[in-house]
Amino acid sequence: MLLLDGQAWSFEQDRAGPKQSHTQAAGPEQHADPARDLLASVAVDNTVIVTLADSPQEDFLQNWLHHIQALGLTNVVVSSSEPAFVKELRRSGVSCVFMPSDAELTADQPGGEASSDAHARVVRVLKARLISRVLGHGFHVVYSDVDAVWLRNPLASFARHPHLDLLISTDALTNHIGQDAEATLDPFMHTLNTGFILIRSNPKSRALAERWVKRLAADREQHPASRVFTAMLLRGANQMFADGSYTHMGWNGQLRFGVLPAEAFPSSRLFAGKSHLAIWAVQPYMIHMDPELDLDTKRMMLREFGAWATDPPEYYNFPAGFVSYNADIPEDLLRDTLEASSPDMASRWRANTLLLEHQRQQLRTGFVLAQALGRALVLPRILTGFRAFSNVHPSWVTAPLPLPLQGLLNMTAVELDWPLHLEMGPHLEVRDYGFVQRMLGRPGHAQEVFDSVKVELCGLGERGCADAERPARSGSTTVRLQAGLNELEISEALEALQSVRLLEFQSIVPSAAAFGGLYKLEDTF
Repeated sequence: MLLLDGQAWSFEQDRAGPKQSHTQAAGPEQHADPARDLLASVAVDNTVIVTLADSPQEDFLQNWLHHIQALGLTNVVVSSSEPAFVKELRRSGVSCVFMPSDAELTADQPGGEASSDAHARVVRVLKARLISRVLGHGFHVVYSDVDAVWLRNPLASFARHPHLDLLISTDALTNHIGQDAEATLDPFMHTLNTGFILIRSNPKSRALAERWVKRLAADREQHPASRVFTAMLLRGANQMFADGSYTHMGWNGQLRFGVLPAEAFPSSRLFAGKSHLAIWAVQPYMIHMDPELDLDTKRMMLREFGAWATDPPEYYNFPAGFVSYNADIPEDLLRDTLEASSPDMASRWRANTLLLEHQRQQLRTGFVLAQALGRALVLPRILTGFRAFSNVHPSWVTAPLPLPLQGLLNMTAVELDWPLHLEMGPHLEVRDYGFVQRMLGRPGHAQEVFDSVKVELCGLGERGCADAERPARSGSTTVRLQAGLNELEISEALEALQSVRLLEFQSIVPSAAAFGGLYKLEDTF
């Protein structure tokens, strides 16, 4: 955890009245206030970085703090609506505030009980309320969703735009990049995202934030917080490009704001495509996750990006070890995908469907191998030839390119531990394709002590070809396994390798040659 002062206070205590203050903030209220004292104790240049998190997002908060700590930033405050979680954070050395969800927000209807929909409304309102309260104490706010990942310190970049009241990120997939990519703002006012936003405290911004809170609290249709904020900000908006700064006037001409370039503050969709292509005009400051993704998918995507740092030790020490396979894609499938980059949509879909289906068949066999051996499956990099899956501008793409795993698998279903094995099959553990590389970088997992064995397929009767009757022996870095065995025979043939951390199948193509089918179902349970 990020070690700060371990302070905690509730914004609700603001109502207690004037008290003697030890600090002064540049805001409209100058009476003493413990909450302001907490903010003042961590503020740098009158700026506080804030996020909102409860216990279900604890691992995301740990990841958020890990990356911020690596950047040397200390002006951080976490807000939570769970008293027990606030105490836990305080014990860990995190400066935090308690912001309870009151009855006005948690009741679905007057006199009704709380529901999951009501909880979603609570989160939306608490986010706006947190920003409004910090602004009300006279501090500039950098708000970041807890699932964002900070790659570089953006605060110096914000100092390039001192005349702006507000800087906000965007979900756009393209943006204008000028000669000075670091300083260029986006000329377009669309797909704004409040998942990362800088607001400088002044009477206009405080009024906007207060109005945002009221709009969200009264919104029974539960529109996304970003959509409500965008509608307010763009009301009566106009562009002022005379100075070349792409400044916008919003909220009926009351606020000067800028849109952060997607190139420097990309969404997870844009980052997934452009990081593969290595065509950044400027190195990203952060990644903000797309809001429609669930937590399991976000977690797996961040692992794929190499931006997830909070997996517990057991994630890298699965009891039965791991199994991986080398994806083998025929050259003709790749060639057809490349040739299908013409405007002919039908040809593109056909080529991409064949490419993905070939990989699905291998993936199915990989799951069978993992189930037969009781190991966790390290997934391969999945390739796609259809540019739409990249979510970047078509002119940037050279097919094929990696497909994020959520494009092929339901990660929430994968992560569930299904109780009905007869219906769904045993639970399978999976790891992303960057797992082994990350594991080798962990203490105690160096290459020289990492135990792995390569498994090569061979034909019936070939010399040194292991099967259930003639199982493989331990002590070798490579073993040969007869193709076409069922899962029970595979398990028996490789029984001597149970202590090996990783079994690397060099090929499982075609899948029928690697796996000969299920043994009797009635013998399974």
